[in-house]
Amino acid sequence: MLAIETILYDLDMSIQQFAELYSENPSKLWKAVVPDRLVFVPNFNETRLEAPKHMQDKIDELVAAAAESKAFVRPSGTEDVVRIYAEAKTVEEMNQMGEAMAAYIATNFK
Repeated sequence: MLAIETILYDLDMSIQQFAELYSENPSKLWKAVVPDRLVFVPNFNETRLEAPKHMQDKIDELVAAAAESKAFVRPSGTEDVVRIYAEAKTVEEMNQMGEAMAAYIATNFK
């Protein structure tokens, strides 16, 4: 704590200014039922899909269209569902991304 206070003093920054450096974007988690969750193969830290490639391409397309966004899909460990995570600058963009991913899954993975 003393180190942080020293750095803030050196930067002539108040604790309020320091607190304003970070703002959390809205995020939400959806669940989509799929016939076989094992079709979805995430990378080692579950931030991207290695398969199916077309699903990851769709996620990348949606993330590129929204400000300050990120999204991923990962399979459940216990049931035939996938978890859909979306985060964006606004609630509207976040909802659009999540719902678009859920719709894509519903259409392409019956």
